[in-house]
Amino acid sequence: MCDRPGIIPAPYSGTKFKWVQVSDFEALTETEWVELIRQAYEKVKAKLPKKVREAL
Repeated sequence: MCDRPGIIPAPYSGTKFKWVQVSDFEALTETEWVELIRQAYEKVKAKLPKKVREAL
């Protein structure tokens, strides 16, 4: 993803955790933003306790 203009590895631990810093929000399409946010949500949700996940 960092090969696109406007997207760089996040400062500090970006390379360790594969985080990125977006300086140009036009670097991604709306569809890409929606998909990436959905993936992030699912990753966080998967690590929650079962009881908390079921409440969502």
